[in-house]
Amino acid sequence: MTVDEIHEITKIDEWFLWKLEKICKMEEKTVVKVPGSVKGNETTVGNNLIYPPRSFKMVDTCAGEFDAETPYFYSTTGGENEAELFLEENRN
Repeated sequence: MTVDEIHEITKIDEWFLWKLEKICKMEEKTVVKVPGSVKGNETTVGNNLIYPPRSFKMVDTCAGEFDAETPYFYSTTGGENEAELFLEENRN
């Protein structure tokens, strides 16, 4: 699907779509290697070897002033998984 076709369907500005296309093309050429990764814990995307994130850390969007209603997480390859802790604490 072309950028123009996506723009016609979604009305997303072409500038953003061109940027996303560039990122996708770069990703196809990039090989990701994570130091200390365990063999057998990787997958391939296209020609790329990708190691899945091992944990997620929470971004404190409210600077500690109060609890954020919608937390944001980023992935990393080590440490405590704050997403699991958050889900356990907030289950109904």
